[in-house]
Amino acid sequence: MPQHPQLTITHQPPGRQPAPGDPASHGPRIPWPGRQRKRRRRPPLDPLATLRITDLAAGDTETVAEVFTGLSDDSRYLRFRTGYHHLPNGTLRLLADVHPGHHVVHVARVGDRPVGLIRWVRLADRPQAAELAVEVIDVLQGRGIGTALFEAAVRSADAAGIDELVFFVASDNTAMTGWLRLLGATHAPDDPDERRLPMRHALTRVA
Repeated sequence: MPQHPQLTITHQPPGRQPAPGDPASHGPRIPWPGRQRKRRRRPPLDPLATLRITDLAAGDTETVAEVFTGLSDDSRYLRFRTGYHHLPNGTLRLLADVHPGHHVVHVARVGDRPVGLIRWVRLADRPQAAELAVEVIDVLQGRGIGTALFEAAVRSADAAGIDELVFFVASDNTAMTGWLRLLGATHAPDDPDERRLPMRHALTRVA
């Protein structure tokens, strides 16, 4: 059988050039030990580094629907008390029917993607009070997005003359009821699912 030449690779000291016929002059070279550059690992980018809060444009049902799609079945039930996988068109139009000073919606965006909403609606029978509701897509819950939305809503509601925030939260929504308890919200005397938070208390939570 014909003999195949064996490829020999040797280490080459710095500065030395291989002579003709030197085995090191053939084939790939292995970098000299100590001359390799270590690659620095870049820290992972925090998706919240691009978080921004904007106002929902009147009639923007697409943003409302996209945030709803990012909620789990449990989150949808706790927020809307519904098992819908998609909100009906009439409900989407109602939720996107914003009016400055009466129905205001703030949107949390990471990059260009809407990831949360908070809205306040002035109550017809108590014009100095406003109902407030918030939703954040499940994959980003617990990351401070709800807090950022809350601060935006407190500022805009205070600027509109609202002096009390009202939350309708079922008792089985333990995460929300616990958060409201920390804020200082109290039960309404005539409705076990209604919590009330004076604006003066809410403002102490705004950075």
